[in-house]
Formats: sequence, structure tokens, C-alpha cells
Amino acid sequence: MRIVFNHNKNNHLSTIIKEINTANSVKIAVAFFKNSGFELLKPTIIKALKRGVGFEIYCGLNFGTTEATALQNVLNLFKQYNNAKLYLIYTKPNQTFHPKVWVFETPNNTTILSGSANFTSGGLDKNFECSIINTFSNEDVQVKDTLSYFEDLKIKKFARIADSLMIAQYSTYQKAEYEKQKGIKATAPTPEEINYDFNKLKKWHDKLKHSYEEYNKERKLLYRKASKVLDEIAIGSLTDKEFKIQYEKLVGSPGVTPLWKSGSIDRHKGDVFKNKTSFTKLVKFIRENKNTDASFLFEKSIKIANKINGVGPNIVCEIMMTYNPIEFANINKNPITVLINEAKVNIKKDSKSYNGEDYKTYCNIIKDIRQKLRLEDMLQVDTFFNEIYQIIKEKIKK
Repeated sequence: MRIVFNHNKNNHLSTIIKEINTANSVKIAVAFFKNSGFELLKPTIIKALKRGVGFEIYCGLNFGTTEATALQNVLNLFKQYNNAKLYLIYTKPNQTFHPKVWVFETPNNTTILSGSANFTSGGLDKNFECSIINTFSNEDVQVKDTLSYFEDLKIKKFARIADSLMIAQYSTYQKAEYEKQKGIKATAPTPEEINYDFNKLKKWHDKLKHSYEEYNKERKLLYRKASKVLDEIAIGSLTDKEFKIQYEKLVGSPGVTPLWKSGSIDRHKGDVFKNKTSFTKLVKFIRENKNTDASFLFEKSIKIANKINGVGPNIVCEIMMTYNPIEFANINKNPITVLINEAKVNIKKDSKSYNGEDYKTYCNIIKDIRQKLRLEDMLQVDTFFNEIYQIIKEKIKK
């Protein structure tokens, strides 16, 4: 047994790297997980994953200190390997998940490091941290008790396998907790999972697959044309007459089939014609920021759209989805109705009430569904949802 400090060469970082390099399985339970710590160990973890080392990381969510972006980064990495899992810990009210346990298994021995070091740059390298490290035979009670601790977290459902949807929901909690600590808000919500009825969506998918996939091929071509139209608008050199022609290509007019398929988006096009400059600014902003965070882009775009009569979240998200159908989902009555009525998701019914974080969570719900159904992009999910909506809308009206 020895004691590990951070003020000498054999600090937590160097010790953990050494142990990962010789382990065939690694389990980590920490209260706080940050990008600063992940970046320090990422190269070592990647090398270990490539040689088949199993990884399980259990992260606490209390106080919003764990970074949602760090969780998403490690999840993106772990998705590439069958031997790696990320778990989020959901405690009961008034409980805190606070361990710092690092376990390195080999065929004959297991090394356990436990003390004060979180998965952060401070915990691994900079802070005054202290831990005890010891190596045991795999048959020793200390090893069996420690491994049982991890299994117990799963059995009692404190530990749940992470996905992007859960991380998005935690991100909302993290932001609220930060505001609470800064005195901006008095309270923060408890981090919760958003669940939905995937089995029902799967049944719809199996039933409608052939019909909506054929329609989606046509729709994909239309949205490619829409992207070129938006590019023309974004340049900002169109005359009023040219702008009117280009905009009607998107939303439709008598004798012109719309490239976009959201319902009733042509209703207030007369108002949009009067706001050519502001609409051009909106399109240009979305095009220039099409690879940014969903929450940021939606919130900033809505602020611009609020100055344009006739432009709401549905048109904003049509532009966003046209430019980046991998990241951004369309938002209107049809998909929202399907999610609430068929998938039993607890989300806001009116897209006009959505803020940036609401939209980001909405996108992550749809991303999760897209991945599970193996759909190509958000456009294909939107086509799928529209097919369902056309079937259920009469039933809903009754």
C-alpha cells in the first residue's frame, strides 16, 4: 500500500496512466467529471480501448459540477467500442454521489485507488489531493466488495447507461444549478431522464417503412434545392421581386409546389416580403452558424425572427434543418403531436414557447429515436413523423 499525492512526480495522473497501461479492465466512479480531466487521460484511454481493455465510468451529477459536454465527449468515444460504457448516477433527493474510486483489473490482481481525486485536471494533477492505492489478489475480499459496489449501483438503478438524451436533460440541470449558485435563480431542478415509448414508434416504423422511405427520397431532393434557394437569399443582393420569387419557391404559391413541407407556412408570406432585409439576415446567420450548438442557434435565430412578421419557430427550424439535417430537427404541430401522443414524451405542446434548451432537448430526443431506428437524418425522421400524423390526426380531433 502507498499514498498518492499531487505534489510529486508519482501524482494521480501518472499513477492512473501507468495502471491503465497494464490493466485489462478499468472501472471508475467519481463525483465530478470534466473535460479538463478527460483530455489528460484521453490518449491513454484510446490506446487501452484499441487493445480491448474494458471501461466503465460512473459519473455523479449532483450540484451540476460534472460537465455535460465532457459526458457527451466520452460517450462519442465509447460508442466506437463494444467494451466501453458510461453510466450516469441518479441519486434520491438529499443524497450525493461522492466517491473517487479507480479500479484496475488484470487476470490475477486488481489495483484499487481511492481518495479525493475526481476526474478533473485539479483532481488528477493540480489540486492538493490524497489517495491510497493498493494491489490485491482477485480472490481477496477487498476486490470482491469493490466490484460488488459497482454492480449494486446498477442493480438498484442508481447507475443508468448514458445516452445523448439523458446528457441533454442533465445539461439543463447543470445550467440551472450554475444560475442557482450565482444567485440568478433560487432553486434548480433535479436531473431527470426523459423517457419515451420506443416500442410504439418501432411498430409505426415497421408498418410505414416502405411508404415513407420512398417519399423521403423525393423530399431530400427538394431540400437540396431549398438549400440553394437559401444561399441566393443569404447573398443579400436580390431585388424585392427576386426575393418574392425565391421565398415562394420555399413556401409555395398558386402554381408553385413548395420545397418545404411544413403546413401553412405560406400564410403570412406577404408580411415576410416587407421584411426582406431582416429575413436575409436570419438566413445568413443560420448558414454561418449551422455547425454550432442547437440551443445557441435556435435562441439567437428566434430573436432575429421575432422582428419579422410571419416568421416563427417552424420557418426558423426549416432553415436550420435545410442547412444541417444531421443536427437540427423541424419543429411544428406534426412532430410534437406524434411525440406527445404516440411516444408519450413529456414536452411542451407549443413550439412558440420553446427556448434554446427546450429545442436542444427536443433535438436530442429525435436524435435518439433516429439512431435507434437507424434513420439517416432529421429530415427522414420528420417524414416518418408526418406519415404517422396524417393517420392519427382525425382520431386526435375526435
